[in-house]
Amino acid sequence: MVPLEAEIDAERESRAPKTEAGKDLTEEQKSELFTLQQELGKKKTKKFEELLKAYSPTVFNTNVFKEVKLAMTPEELAAEEAKVKELSKFIYDHAIQNLIKTLSKNENIPTDSQSLRDTFHQNGLNIRYLGRIAEEIKDKNLTHLKFLLEREVIMRTMKHLLNKYLRECPSAD
Repeated sequence: MVPLEAEIDAERESRAPKTEAGKDLTEEQKSELFTLQQELGKKKTKKFEELLKAYSPTVFNTNVFKEVKLAMTPEELAAEEAKVKELSKFIYDHAIQNLIKTLSKNENIPTDSQSLRDTFHQNGLNIRYLGRIAEEIKDKNLTHLKFLLEREVIMRTMKHLLNKYLRECPSAD
């Protein structure tokens, strides 16, 4: 687990209001929990922004695996391929797992397409990983999220099919 995530989780665990087994949170405890979540979210964002300032941006050449002739030496090409492979490994090993962990916490669960897209982007993922996320959570007890992802995949598929159909239709000109 990333040290920042561990630190935030530990603070949430220690400061979250406690209840007796089988009892619901009181309105005051719910308000406390909401305030705590906002505070920890701001803290996480601030620390992330500090980390971003400390690192210089890395540029990835996504054309390295395409069948095009690049004006690069074999060594430069190998270095660019290694960077893209490392990024791919990071996405599958960390970013996707962090998104699933975030969604499993039942905090700020997306309820529509826009909030789902925003949640993906906040975790550094493009929406193209929808299928991968759906595959990863299929054995977990996240019924609401499974439904949301399935609905999103169906809507996006229908959008592409409809657009293709409309492009192929003769115009009324």
